[in-house]
Amino acid sequence: MLITSSHTIDLSPSIRKKGFRQRKVSSSNTHFKQALYRNSRVHRITLDLKLVTELGLPAQLPNSDEFPVSCQLLQLRHGQYYACSQANSIECRLSAEEETDSWCQQTSAPLSMVNDADDSFSFQSDNNNLVRLQFKINGTCDQDFFIQFEPNQSERDRLHSMDKSPLSLCLGPFQLCCQEPGDAHVQPLVMWDDHPRNAVNMYRALPLPRDGHYILFQELWDNGTPGKLWDSALVMNHVFNTLAEVDKHYLSGRRIMDLSAGIGAIGLTIVQTSRINNIPNPPHIVMTDLEEALPLMKSNQQLNNIPNTEHVSIQRLAWGSSYDINHVLQGSHRPFDFILISDVLYNTRDFPALISTFRQLVEKNRHSVIIMGYKPRGLKQSEEDLFFNECRSHLRLETLDLESFAREFFDNSPSTDKKVAFLKKSKLLQLTGVCLYKITHKKSKYRMIHHLSNSSSNTPLYKL
Repeated sequence: MLITSSHTIDLSPSIRKKGFRQRKVSSSNTHFKQALYRNSRVHRITLDLKLVTELGLPAQLPNSDEFPVSCQLLQLRHGQYYACSQANSIECRLSAEEETDSWCQQTSAPLSMVNDADDSFSFQSDNNNLVRLQFKINGTCDQDFFIQFEPNQSERDRLHSMDKSPLSLCLGPFQLCCQEPGDAHVQPLVMWDDHPRNAVNMYRALPLPRDGHYILFQELWDNGTPGKLWDSALVMNHVFNTLAEVDKHYLSGRRIMDLSAGIGAIGLTIVQTSRINNIPNPPHIVMTDLEEALPLMKSNQQLNNIPNTEHVSIQRLAWGSSYDINHVLQGSHRPFDFILISDVLYNTRDFPALISTFRQLVEKNRHSVIIMGYKPRGLKQSEEDLFFNECRSHLRLETLDLESFAREFFDNSPSTDKKVAFLKKSKLLQLTGVCLYKITHKKSKYRMIHHLSNSSSNTPLYKL
């Protein structure tokens, strides 16, 4: 029997190299809210998770690898950020063929999975990346909560293994619902999530620059490239969080465009960081993408309870569209200081429109700085050269390391050296394969030509 308390959840998880991915629940054998046993009003939730790469392809753990994974419950706090639930707790146990009623820590480890604590476990390479766990929720609360799985590692260990460490996964939202108190002799029944939802959504919980604070993002893998989180955004967010810990006002008053923002990971994280730090003059963030990508971005804004203000805007911008570009720029009170874009080089046929967008943006304001993150994946070297050579013919393009990337957001004062010095030794770019570029207006080069037909004339002619 699985019922050992009034709150029980049964999952069948494994982990993936760059994160956890939820598989669709089969309706042939079990329903998403199937009762634990006949006539029971206590429901279980069954999910299948699979180990995959960031592209959704099957991935295998190296023979020597073991990933400790912890789970916790996240809830929205103060309407601003997600943090570990204070009203509820979660426990997990191994599920073997012969199930018992004991929630005591297991001494054996079927399927090569080890219980590390009541709320953590480890996956080992010889378990075929599939184990069965049971989860028990303690407590009652009518507020939505999410179950988060993340590597049980220190921040330092996680940074040194970013190429291997799984990306955290959140599943939910769930809710514990009780009957209204009535007759004192009637014991209220506690049921799982009594809302008419038929599926659990998949989210990423990204850390904010405060311990235990998270921002949640829903991914829709069926939406293609704009529907998921990519490595360049993770790297840029990590640096932004680190800089906010050094100087929480470093982006105060700046105007920033998150171009082709996708799920809104970069722009919304900057907004949320300013909110939890109570920045009096927060940066103005404009997030743009194709029309069909905007609903998911707006949904993530609502998920994190980020209000629509003069400092936050989501707008349509199709590459190469002068109308869209002018509309976004005209709506801005002043030019953009920074234009951020990450992992957008996939189709060579889109290169001309992207470069045209860059050119139009910097022509409108020649002091704007475009910061682009790019991780080489499927493009051939000749295809990459096609983009970068064409880009260099119209714009100034520089390669950045993490330190020079961070310096873009500070002045050239001696204090800046202290603020970014720690990034000199960082191997984050090497571990992740992410490359950073700075793109700015290219100054025209004029050369002087003397009028040779009139040697007495010293008036120079200028030719582009």
